[in-house]
Amino acid sequence: WRAAWSEAKKAWCCDHYHKGCPETPTEPPHHCFEGDKEHWSLGKRAFCCDSYRIGCRVGTSAPYDCAAGVTRWQEGWSISKKAWCCDHKNVGCAAQATSKPFDCEAGAGNWEAGWTDAKKSWCCTHSNIACKPAASYTPYDCDAGFDDWYTKWSKLQQIWCCDHRQRGCSITASLPYDCNAGLSNWQKGWSESKKQWCCSNAKKGC
Repeated sequence: WRAAWSEAKKAWCCDHYHKGCPETPTEPPHHCFEGDKEHWSLGKRAFCCDSYRIGCRVGTSAPYDCAAGVTRWQEGWSISKKAWCCDHKNVGCAAQATSKPFDCEAGAGNWEAGWTDAKKSWCCTHSNIACKPAASYTPYDCDAGFDDWYTKWSKLQQIWCCDHRQRGCSITASLPYDCNAGLSNWQKGWSESKKQWCCSNAKKGC
């Protein structure tokens, strides 16, 4: 998969099936206490929000500047930036360096039921096949599982739904408790109200 899969396919399969993910680095993939949060990548925002509750609020601007570092995109861009820029700007696509990641002719007669979301997105963008009306196609369903979005949605889904549907926005200041703080000693260190809230809302301290 390392050589054969496109960056978009790796990112999608990692997010949905935990396959094709980059190997765990020896140090954190992002430094969450450095840099202007307004210019953080989508991947960095997701990591830092999940790990440190930093950078969770996302503005309405594009998550990536696809012109920045374009001359070194293959080695310099994150998987999520490659996928986003390829899908939205047709820049940084694996197909530009190697072969096409998907055969858009294969199974085209049954694309709605038979294709993955990644293949639909790629083939619509690059071959004008399997395109849904723009208003109806979204990478995430922001209504499904909304009652428990904090624990059920991936960080990328939270960011996308917050950006596009104003749902699932993680605003640390509005949460009554930080359920990661003191987690290693929650039984003795947390108040009863924090235990109840974190168990109900974050499935921690139960």
